[in-house]
Amino acid sequence: MGVNTWNAFRCAINESLVRGLADAMATRGSPTLREAGYEYLIIDDCWQGERDAVTGEIVANVSRFPSGMAAMAAYVHGRGLRFGLYSDVGAHTCAGRPGALGHEALDAATYAKWGVDYLKVDFCDASTEDPVAHYRTISRALGDVATRRIFLAACSWGRGSPWTWGSTVNADSWRTGPDVLPFWSATTKAAVAPTYVAAQDGGEAGRRLATTHAVLQAADRVAGLGRYAGPAVGWNDPDMLVVGVDGMTAEDSPPPGARRWGGLTRPQAASHLALWAVVAAPLILGADVSALPADLHALITNPGLLAVARDPGGVPGRVIWTASMRDWAAGRPSRASVDGDVDVWVRPLTGGRGSNGGLGTEYAVLAVNRDAQRALTLDGPPWEALLLARAVADGSGSTVAGWCGTNGSAVAAPTSTAMPLALTDVWTGQETAATSAERWSPRLPPGGCAFVRVAIGGSSDSAAAAAARRHAHRVAAAGAMFVGALLVAAVGAAAVTIAVIRGGGPTGATRTPGAAATDASGGRELSPAHGEVVPFLAGAPRANGGGRAEPQDTPCQADGEGEGVFR
Repeated sequence: MGVNTWNAFRCAINESLVRGLADAMATRGSPTLREAGYEYLIIDDCWQGERDAVTGEIVANVSRFPSGMAAMAAYVHGRGLRFGLYSDVGAHTCAGRPGALGHEALDAATYAKWGVDYLKVDFCDASTEDPVAHYRTISRALGDVATRRIFLAACSWGRGSPWTWGSTVNADSWRTGPDVLPFWSATTKAAVAPTYVAAQDGGEAGRRLATTHAVLQAADRVAGLGRYAGPAVGWNDPDMLVVGVDGMTAEDSPPPGARRWGGLTRPQAASHLALWAVVAAPLILGADVSALPADLHALITNPGLLAVARDPGGVPGRVIWTASMRDWAAGRPSRASVDGDVDVWVRPLTGGRGSNGGLGTEYAVLAVNRDAQRALTLDGPPWEALLLARAVADGSGSTVAGWCGTNGSAVAAPTSTAMPLALTDVWTGQETAATSAERWSPRLPPGGCAFVRVAIGGSSDSAAAAAARRHAHRVAAAGAMFVGALLVAAVGAAAVTIAVIRGGGPTGATRTPGAAATDASGGRELSPAHGEVVPFLAGAPRANGGGRAEPQDTPCQADGEGEGVFR
């Protein structure tokens, strides 16, 4: 979690501005951004001067940063923050400044000397189209992954499917797609294209729109990639947040009052944050945090949101159900338009509780209205279908909780007793009671969302409730006797659900920023320290008609009552 300078300032950065951002992060608001967990301040492109003619060392632009980057890092550290910089795998950065090519080891030593904690490495001007070789060279230059202190953010814009190799080059996060612009959807982005392109006389403006993502496009891209990410592996990064970025200008350094295109409404901004939280993505703010409105500051520091985003299990969520189809959805169905729909995401949480305060199974559940024009009421399946479809598969080929047979057809639930649920609104903290047989029917504003934590287990001491809680606990703990083991169960001929039982590492093993703890064999630690069942969907991602990379698993059929979803 942190702040990056690019979206708000582009190349218009200097020492005074960065100090002001550090001051704002440490002192402004209650809680401050630093207190809420936004700990990195990252200077993006355009900080560089020329390389030293004798030593070849990279140096800061002396007119912009006269005190140098070591002093800049010391100031940021003095505010209780971590310091990040930008580099590039090529000879030049995206803004034409010196890149790392041929100087990787020298640059790594320089950054360590300055006290850099985070390094974003872009992919402009690459000497080859092989991102793996480039990022492996950078990573090795930064030092052994078990001891290095610099967090490596690989930004290949999704080139070469970095979710499949990011952990092998010891990157700590990897960009899953192109830059995200302050637009809600492909539809809203297309609506401004004619005037935006005309304002810049064509070509480059059109290319910029065509090669970037709106918020929903970025979310669709990362939706099926959760199985590649986690605390002991690294993180899928859809790009920095565009919350608070009030549109896009025709110039990188616009004059005051310049025309802006795009921007998110308040409901869309909340949905944007919730989506990044539910997929366990880094929360890197791109707004000018020295001038955040009070309501926006409250939104990005909301404790319920950040508790989901920073859940220690680090299990990314996925789309369980879409309102446009009766079928269970591993991703988006093929069709011409995907922007008028409702998605329901489910993310397993660790340290769950029952509503009586006891141990339980807990999920974050997010319903997002993709339509930017219409308010919609969700009328999806019952809670038991939404939650139990997310359960771990057992060895028989059906889910532990039933509901998904080997041929994809629905099967009977294991018990006729409705399980008690405790629902907590993520934004407000308001708690309500429900049962697993009930349907969730929130009203969703245009581009808005409903976001709740759902704890399985009730306060009733009845025998039926106790049995339901015991059943829920068995679902959560399936196979957890074997710490560090891997369960593989077939779910139909075309799908596999992998349950990774993440066990504790060696005593005292921890992962510091930019580093991973190792187990006795020298591999990456399976953390956190307590065991939990972490479901991942196996199979290579595929792009469907909606552009979403999704797992190749067989969907279960819903109960046929998904008609009339939009009211």
